[in-house]
Order: sequence, then C-alpha cells, then structure tokens
Amino acid sequence: MTEPNEPTTPLSRMRFSWQRGQDQPDAVPEDQRSPEAPPDDVALPWDDESGAGEAAPPRNGSDRPAPPSVPDARLTDAGPRDARRGGAQTRPGAGAETADTARVRADLGEWDDGHGARNGHEPPANKQRRSGRGSSKGESAAERRPAEKQTRASRRQVSAANASALRPSARGDFDVPAAGRRFSGGRGAHATLKVGLILTVCLIAVGVVGYMAFALGFSTGRENTYQLSKADIARYRLTNFPLDQAGRFAADYARICLTHDATPGANDQREAQLSRYVSSGTDTRCGWNGEGSQTVSDASWTGESEPIDVPGYTGKSRMMTVRVLTSTGSRVVTVPVYVADLASGNGMRVIGDVGEMPQPTLATVPEAQPPAGVDGRLGDALTQGEFFQQFFEAWGQSNRPALQRFVTPDASTRTISGLGGAVSTPTIQKAEAFLPKGADPSVPYDWKTGMVTQAWVWVSWQTPGVGSKATEVRAYRLQLVKTTQGTSPSQEWAVRDIRGGVPDIQGG
Repeated sequence: MTEPNEPTTPLSRMRFSWQRGQDQPDAVPEDQRSPEAPPDDVALPWDDESGAGEAAPPRNGSDRPAPPSVPDARLTDAGPRDARRGGAQTRPGAGAETADTARVRADLGEWDDGHGARNGHEPPANKQRRSGRGSSKGESAAERRPAEKQTRASRRQVSAANASALRPSARGDFDVPAAGRRFSGGRGAHATLKVGLILTVCLIAVGVVGYMAFALGFSTGRENTYQLSKADIARYRLTNFPLDQAGRFAADYARICLTHDATPGANDQREAQLSRYVSSGTDTRCGWNGEGSQTVSDASWTGESEPIDVPGYTGKSRMMTVRVLTSTGSRVVTVPVYVADLASGNGMRVIGDVGEMPQPTLATVPEAQPPAGVDGRLGDALTQGEFFQQFFEAWGQSNRPALQRFVTPDASTRTISGLGGAVSTPTIQKAEAFLPKGADPSVPYDWKTGMVTQAWVWVSWQTPGVGSKATEVRAYRLQLVKTTQGTSPSQEWAVRDIRGGVPDIQGG
C-alpha cells in the first residue's frame, strides 16, 4: 500500500519473481543495499570504455553545472517511502550512508534509471562527454576511465546485494508469480487428479458391466431345470411326480367308469371312451357287466396317492384316490396312473383296474362353548326393531343406497357388495348378540358409543326358480359397531363386516 497522495513506485524500481530469483555471485551487507541500483547486465549510456561517449539523454534545463551531491535517503535503511516524504526522516536504528553509496550518488547525482533526467539533472560524466570538454580540472579521457570503472563496480555490487536480499531463500518467503500467471505446480496437480478420478470411474463401470454380462450369459447358458434328489424326497416326503395332473386324469376316468347306461348303443360309446385312457392289458369295460343304470354328478381327486413299486413303473406311476358322487351315493375308488414325462405331465395312461375303497371315517364331535355371554336384550331389540331384516333385504339385492343406512364408513367389501339377487325374501329365524368377555349375562349391560360386538344371525331365504314354498336357512356372523346414542338400539348400531357360517355350540 502507498500513503495518501503518494506517487506510485516507478516501473523501473519494481522487482518481480523472475527478477528476484536470479542468483548473484556477490553479497553486500543489508545496510549497503540500494533499491535504486540497476541490474549488472544493464549498460548505461556513459559506460563506454572508449571515452568518446554516446549521445546523452535530453536535458530539462540549460547547460549548467550539476548541483552538489547530496546523500539520498532512499539508499539508507529508511527506504524509498521515507525519502519521498522528505529524505530527512529515517526509521529508528537506521544506519548512515556508506562510502561506496555516497561515491556512487556523487557520480550519478540525481540520475535515476538511464532513461531520462531527474529533477532537471544528468550525470556529470555525460555532461562532459556531450559537451566534448574534460572535467572542470582539465582531466583527460584516459584519466577519467579508472574512476568510471570504479563507479560501475560499486553500482554492480550494490545491485547484487539488493537482489540477494529480495530472494525468497534469504527472507524465508515464497515467490509471487508475475501478473496474469499462476503458482507453479498447482494447475498440473489438479489436472492429474481429475484425469486419475475419471480413469478410475471408467474402470469401475467397465468392471461392473463386464461382471453383469458374464453373470447373465452364465445363467442363460446353464440348464435351469431342477429336479429333487432322492434324499430330499425321502427327508421332506416330496415328489417330482405331477400329482395334480394325474389326479384330474384319474377323476375323468372314474366318472366314465361309474356311469352305467343300459340303453342300446350307450355301452358301446362308453367302452370307446374308456379305451382312450387305458393301456392294452386293461379291461375296457371297467368291470361293468352292462346291467342296470347309474349317473355321476361329480368326481374329484382326494389328494391321496400311493407309489407303484413294480419294475418298469417305478418312479413314474401312482395309485390315485378319487371320490365320486353318484345317484346311488358316494363312492371312493383308486385308479393306477402312469406318466411318461414327469416334467411336463405328458403321456398318461391308466395301467390297471380300479379298486373300491371305504368311505372316510367319521369322528365324534366334542362339546363346544359359546365365545362369550349372550346379551338377549340387545339381540331381541335388533330383531324386533327390524334392523337385521332391513339389512339382509338390502344386502341380498345389493341395494347400495339402502345399505348406506346400515353399514359403517369403513365397512368391508363383501358387506357393501351383497349377494346380487342370488336369493330373495329373507326372514330372520334367530339372532344372538354377545357381551364383552367377562361381562355378567344376568345384569343388563350398558353399551357405550364406539364399542364393538358380534352377532350370529340365521336367515331363511327363497331361491328364485325353485318355488315360493322352498326355503333355505343360512347362518351369518356380523360385526356390529355402536355408532351413536339413539332412542332405540336399531338406530344406534351399524354393520362393519359379515361372514358366512356359524359353528355348532351344542356339541354331540
């Protein structure tokens, strides 16, 4: 920074990093350094060894003798700034001007940088050379040369000392780059880091893509068909036999086998159908002698099967158990089925005669208990108030506008969808509403708004097309929520969910 109203430093006295970095062979003590001395390799106009001299710089004044030599404060430790303020002020501890500096200043006068006169003066030597006259004492050119050489040597010594003092190694500072340039090494280091990061990312991306391509090719190239080992089948009781397909095949054969029609020609058609299912050694009549009649309403595989351990059939054949509903009752038969291709289920055949098996055994039912105490007052109130009657009428016909009066906003889908007219004319046969667990049935219970209970309802329906006198009783489980406090229970409750079927709690 410069002081206010202070002129800027001349460009000739500025020192840049490329100038401070030059090595100088000689060094001068710090108190003898001059920031005004030019570099050693700069030739001054009056440094001509011949003594003839070159044209002197233009002068600002007349040809008058130079003013007496005055020590310049800029050559002292006070520095250039103190010299510009008056030349008389110095910093505390500043030393006096040395003999060599005084001699150089006396020879040069106020000459600054060799490019023009300063304060209207020029070096005395140039004055003598330009005018062609000797010194004031009549010295010849040969006599002046030793003095001039000594002057030049002193200038070079001071310049070398200043350059050495401004070097970074001398003061421990770092070089400031020239205007418009950057610190050395910074840009290259950033560029190397960027290139390294880009190459690393590219290599990672190539590796990931290569691994995925390899994994995809490996997975598509290998066989994905998996088969259970014998150890897995024995341990987990599993099988690779196509049970579902073989069960449906056996049920179709049992339906034809148990259909008996004594009408002339019907038996021939039956045997032709059976021949497409059986192998060459199997009875094409399926054991029927052609007498009597019987119809089949349904035939299905029960899920039970047994492997056939016969050489040639092992692993590819099973006895499939089929339940058949006939006009004379339920029948259970076993059908031997062979499968040629276990993976696809193709190539099936019935490889033997069917066998009659007993019906499933019946179990004794234990005595059951109701889930909670029954609130008879609430059940009777909802039935007599026709809450259940109106709800099932709207639900049986899927009348959604009417259902909105009897369901909660979060009612389930089956509650608001209804039966769609599959049955009609509902009649409530019985209804039971259950108390919360732990409540005493002998004491009237006070239901609060927001409480939830369950009700079992038995409804008698009429089936369209069967007749007006034919009815069917169906049982339902309803989840009820008390939504408000009204004058009667039929106005306080709403249905959140409905499920079909009611368990028997009588037992036996």
